[in-house]
Amino acid sequence: MPDKAKELTGKLLLFRAGTMLALPLASVDEVLPFVQLTCPPSAPGSVVGIANVSGVAVTVINLSTLLDLDTPAPDSRWHMIKLKRPDPPLALLVERAMSAVDARALDLAPISGDVTFNGMIQGELIRNGDPVAHLLDAEKVLTAEEAQRLENFARLAQDRLDGLEVA
Repeated sequence: MPDKAKELTGKLLLFRAGTMLALPLASVDEVLPFVQLTCPPSAPGSVVGIANVSGVAVTVINLSTLLDLDTPAPDSRWHMIKLKRPDPPLALLVERAMSAVDARALDLAPISGDVTFNGMIQGELIRNGDPVAHLLDAEKVLTAEEAQRLENFARLAQDRLDGLEVA
């Protein structure tokens, strides 16, 4: 049953990553085409590589892998959703970014606590009684431990990128 008590506001970005998902547009810095990534051998499991975005090393994680969802192999039609976060700079690799929708036209239904992936999935978005997507919390994409590991990884990648630009 949808939760009318938790009023949704603003815009949401709808996208596909093994299933339909959404993020508050306020948590998205930009949507980028899938580009050639540097793939260091020391990359943590869900990391697919590092993207050079205007001279900044952005760690790219495969959201489908993180959520244990089946997807085809990434190709040039995929997108990267760069999140608004200081450290580490992070982008989510997704099958396709679709559109921005007005959150006020949707209801939020709770989901079982054991499938929230540490609270990352806030609930199921419903429109006229039909499921639309699962709403994600961008702040909970990574646990504190994962964020620390990726921050160290991103720092090394940025140092490497800075070294390449000087040479």
